[in-house]
Amino acid sequence: MMNITKSIFYILNISILLNSQYSLAEISSVWEQEASYSTSLHQLQKFESLFQTELTETLGKFDVTAITRIKLDTEGNLGPTFVSKEHSLGYESRLNDQRDGGQHGEITLRELYFDAELAGGFLRAGKQQVVWGQSDGLKVLDQVNPQSYSEFILDDFDDSRIPLWMVNLELPFQDDTLQLLWIPDASTHELSEFNTPFEFTSKNLVPKPPLDSQGKPAIPVSFNERRSPNKFWKDSDVGVRYSMFTDSGWDITFNYLYHYQDLPVLYQQLVSSGSGSQDRIEITPTFERSHLIGGTLSNAFDDFTIRAEWGYSTDAYFVSSNLALNGIENSAELSTVIGVDYQGISDMFISLQWFQSHLFQYQKTIARDENNQSVTLLLQHDFMNETLRIESLFIHNINEGDGLARPKIIYQMTSELELFMGADLFYGSQDGLFGQFDRQDRMNMGFKLGY
Repeated sequence: MMNITKSIFYILNISILLNSQYSLAEISSVWEQEASYSTSLHQLQKFESLFQTELTETLGKFDVTAITRIKLDTEGNLGPTFVSKEHSLGYESRLNDQRDGGQHGEITLRELYFDAELAGGFLRAGKQQVVWGQSDGLKVLDQVNPQSYSEFILDDFDDSRIPLWMVNLELPFQDDTLQLLWIPDASTHELSEFNTPFEFTSKNLVPKPPLDSQGKPAIPVSFNERRSPNKFWKDSDVGVRYSMFTDSGWDITFNYLYHYQDLPVLYQQLVSSGSGSQDRIEITPTFERSHLIGGTLSNAFDDFTIRAEWGYSTDAYFVSSNLALNGIENSAELSTVIGVDYQGISDMFISLQWFQSHLFQYQKTIARDENNQSVTLLLQHDFMNETLRIESLFIHNINEGDGLARPKIIYQMTSELELFMGADLFYGSQDGLFGQFDRQDRMNMGFKLGY
C-alpha cells in the first residue's frame, strides 16, 4: 500500500500543477514552523517545518478531498530511529504510509476521501479521521483513529491522529443521526521508539525487569516480532454511533466500537537458557480485541456548559508482576469524564474536567491502581479584540501526583499569520504517565501561515 499512496500523492501534486489555471478546485495550504528547546539537555529538540495542502473538487456526483503533508525536522531526535521490527514497539500499518520520508521528515498522503449523498444520508469513503467524544487533553471515546505519540500528547490531536481508510455512513432519522463505520485499515498507534525523548518508561505501561545491586537489569530482555491483525475482512473494526438532540437541550450520543486496541499488549515469558547460561525475558507485543460501549451528553445553562462522557471496555490489558499470566492481566474498564465550561467573564473561557478509570477485575499484582483519577483545568483569555490569547492547560494525576502544565501565548498578527510561544512542563514520579518525562521540559515558539 505504501507505493500506492506514494503514487497517489505524486499524481495529485502533478494534477494540481497542470490544472491550476483551469480547475475549479478549492486549494488551501498552511505552513507551520516550530522550534522546541529542551531545557534539561540545553539543545534543540526539534526544528520542524510542516507544509499541508488541502484540495477539494467536485467530480460528477462526488466531492473529493485530498490532504497532503510534508514534514521536515532538522534535528531528527523524535524518530524514527530505524530499529529492526522485532525491536520496535512503534508504528504498525497494513494499509497506511505514515512515516515515509525518514528520520528527518515525512511525506504523507494525509487524507483522501470521497463525499456523496446516499439513500438520503451522507457517505464518506477513503482515508479520514473520525472524532468521537468531547473531552480535552485526555481521551475516553476518541478511539476510532490511532495516534502518533512521537511527542507524547503534546502535538495537537488533529495533527497526531493517524487517518484510516474506512467507510463512514451517516443516516438521518428526523432530528437524530445514525453513523456506521467499517474500518479495514488495521494501523495502530505510533509509539515513541527506544532512546527518543518520549519513549514510554512508566511501570504502568511497560514491564520492568528485576534490577541487581547496581540498579542494572538482572535479567536480559528481548523483543519478539509483533503479532498484528492481518486479515482484511476478519480483522476489520466496526463502529456505530447514534446522536440525538432532546427538546430540553441535551445533546446525547450512544457509541459502540468493536476494535483492535491500538496499544500493543506486552506479553512476557521467562525463558531458561539451560545450565551455564543466563535466563532471559522475552516480550511479545500482541494486539487484542475489545468492545467499547459508551456515550456522551452535554447541555448549556446560561454561562455554563455541562459535559459528560463514559466508555466501558470489555477487555483492557495491564502490566502485571505475575509472570504465570505472562506479565499481563485482563480486566473490564470503565472510563468517565465530567466537564464544566464557564464563559461568564468577558473574553474568558474556563474548563474543568474530572477523569476516572475503574478496573472491575482488579488484582494487587497489576501495576496501576484499581481506581485512577485525573483532573484538568483550561484557562483562556483574549485581549486586543481577540487578536492576542493567553492560555494555560493543566493536567494532574491524583494517584501518582504527577502532571503537565502548558502555558501558551498566541498572537494573530494578520488573518493569515499566527505567532505563538509556550512551554511544556512535566512534574512528578518517574512511575507516572506524565512524571516519566520529568526531564523532557521544553520551550516552544513558531508561526502558522495560511495561504
